[in-house]
Formats: sequence, structure tokens, C-alpha cells
Amino acid sequence: MMLEALIRTKKSIAPNKLRGDVICLKLKEFADWGSMEIRIHQPCPWVDERLEKLMREELDRSGIPPTEITPYKQSESVDFLNYYGELSCRKEVTKTRSRVYLNIDAITNEHLKRDVINDDLAVDLYKVVGIDIVSYIQEKTEEQINKEFNYNKILVQKEIDKIKPTPLKKETVSIDEEKLLEYYRNKINN
Repeated sequence: MMLEALIRTKKSIAPNKLRGDVICLKLKEFADWGSMEIRIHQPCPWVDERLEKLMREELDRSGIPPTEITPYKQSESVDFLNYYGELSCRKEVTKTRSRVYLNIDAITNEHLKRDVINDDLAVDLYKVVGIDIVSYIQEKTEEQINKEFNYNKILVQKEIDKIKPTPLKKETVSIDEEKLLEYYRNKINN
């Protein structure tokens, strides 16, 4: 018994999509991926006893093979403030897309690593001799997760600022300042 994961293989400039992230999980015997999926992602043997138990229970209950989309994703509700420190909105922000991931960069066999990353090739990781690919399954550190989370908050803040820019507040001017401004306006106009 085992699971099969679909793994992101490309690096991205945005840390919300990282190489090794688990995109999707299926029970191994039902893991039938489409040609487009395996052209840009890598199917991979996966071990997670807790999640497999839940998925098998779901299969027994419904008769339908379950699929878990981004099963290790973590999110948190965040308050976003405008320039004046006022609440602009509250949004769910992804802390990490995949708390557990396949550490592709740790694969020491350079030929295998290159093949796993290659978009035009899906490596049959069940037949790779001498390498236990499951040993590369790792959990992200709090530091890694916080780095992703902080970057994701910045991306969301930029989107909020585009959609909901901070309104300019009319500055209050004292009576003395107003008189002085009027004096200079008259000087300029005369």
C-alpha cells in the first residue's frame, strides 16, 4: 500500500511555488495522471500513513478513489492595513503550499535529478535502482515556512493596493495657515 504524489519540479521566482511541492496525492493503485500533468510535474512514490488511512477510509465509504489537492498547504487569516494604519481587509494567505515536500535538490545522482526536473520526461521512480526516493521526503522548517508566508503577504498586499488603493485624506489646515496661503495666492495672482 502506498500513495503517489504529483510533484512540482520547476523552480520559480515566486516562493509560493517551490520545486518539490506536493501538488496532488492519490492512492497508488488509482494514480492515473494525464499526459499534461506528467509533462510538467513528476509522479513520485509517497508515504504518509495518516493521510493514506484517511483516503482509504474515504474510498471504503464512498467507493470513489479520493484525490487530495495540495494536502500539505497551510493558510492563515491576515489583517491588511492601509498607509494610515487602518484595516483595509482581512484575507486568507498561504503560509506554505506544501509543508511536506520532495527535496529534489538533495538528490545526489545528478543524472536522476536532471531527469526529474526535465519537463519532457517523467521518470518512473519505482524502477530507479539504488535510490530510495522516499528518503527525500522532508518537512519544511518554520524558517522556510515563514519566508514563504512573508513573501505571500507582500504579494497579497500589492494586489490589495492595486484593487483598493489607500484614499488620500484631506489635510487639515489651521486658520493661521489658511490666512498665510491666501496671502501668498493673492501675491502670486496680483
